[in-house]
Amino acid sequence: MTLDLHDLALVPLGLLAGVLTTLAGLGGGLMLVATLSLLYDPRLALAITAPALMVGNLHRATIYRADIDRGVAARVASTGFVSALIFGFLAVRCPTWILRGLLLAATAFALGRASGVIKLTVTRSWLIPMGALVGAVTATSGGGPALLAPTLLAAGLVGETYVSTGAVCALSVHIARVIAYGAGGLMNQSTLSRAALLAAFVLAGNALGAKLRPRIAADRLRSVEVGALVVVAILTLVGLGR
Repeated sequence: MTLDLHDLALVPLGLLAGVLTTLAGLGGGLMLVATLSLLYDPRLALAITAPALMVGNLHRATIYRADIDRGVAARVASTGFVSALIFGFLAVRCPTWILRGLLLAATAFALGRASGVIKLTVTRSWLIPMGALVGAVTATSGGGPALLAPTLLAAGLVGETYVSTGAVCALSVHIARVIAYGAGGLMNQSTLSRAALLAAFVLAGNALGAKLRPRIAADRLRSVEVGALVVVAILTLVGLGR
């Protein structure tokens, strides 16, 4: 595949997504979908990011494998997988304006939650249905992490346990996305080549984020998440005007 200028943007975007998700635990995937929706279209953006984020979360889960809460991961990841599979099939067939609208809604919710404007109280008994909701939202907009975060926090997860368990849950959802988008005809050679390039730099970003994480205070990590979501919201609004 011959790279064009749009494809070259996958290099810094993949690096940034890996760093952001490893530092804040979440957010890199939504940023990628929003940005790539401007370079390509929302459906192709979802397809390119799915394999890359699958690889990135597998790597992150491996790095912090000793800290995974297997009980929480099993409940959230199982329903997330089934839901992402179903809604991934639907996303392939959705008009692009619907996908852009869902992306904007997911971004607005993520920004509201990260800034404290939106309060979402989740209990441990909600882990299974919340997993299904995370899968549905991720498959159609990439915004599932905004729901996954309060779900994991409600389960009492913090620090590396939060990051590693979130990676396992996200991995399950992204595997389902790859299957669904592939069945819908989106996973052609061109898409997979772009995804491979993106994945390589997501992995590099993961490694960089893992080195930076111990040096950054928790309140700074929250500021990183909010700042990234503000940028994502702006990008999403620009996309709606196209």
